[in-house]
Amino acid sequence: MIPQHLGEVAAARWAELLPMLQATRVMTRADVEALARYCDTWEWWLAVRAKLKAEGDTYPILNDGGEVKYIAQRPEVSIAHKLAQQLRQLEADFGLSPAARVSLKVEPDAKQESTIEKFLKLKAASKKAN
Repeated sequence: MIPQHLGEVAAARWAELLPMLQATRVMTRADVEALARYCDTWEWWLAVRAKLKAEGDTYPILNDGGEVKYIAQRPEVSIAHKLAQQLRQLEADFGLSPAARVSLKVEPDAKQESTIEKFLKLKAASKKAN
C-alpha cells in the first residue's frame, strides 16, 4: 500500500518501483519508510530540476543603481546536488543501479525451488523409475 503522505509524483514512483523490488526480493516491510523517503526525495529532486530548467541556474545581483554587480548561483543548484546525493545513496541501498546490484546479496526464498533444482529432481526420479 502506498504511504498516504507521498505526493502524486512520489506515489507514482512508489507504484513503479515496488513490484520490481519485490520481484528481486530486495523489499521487505522493514524497508517501507526507506522506499517512501526515496520516492519523496525523487519528487523534490524533479521539482527543483524543473525550477532550474525554467529559471536557469544563475541570477543577477544588482547594485543600488540597478546594474548587474555579479551573477550568483541559485540556491536550488545546491539543493539539487544534495537531493541527488541522497538519491544515489538510497538507489545503492535498493540496488537501483548496475553497480549497486553487483554488491547486493539477496537470499533466495527457501520455499521456492529453482528451475535447475526441479529439473535435477525430475531427472533423479526418472532414473529411479528405470
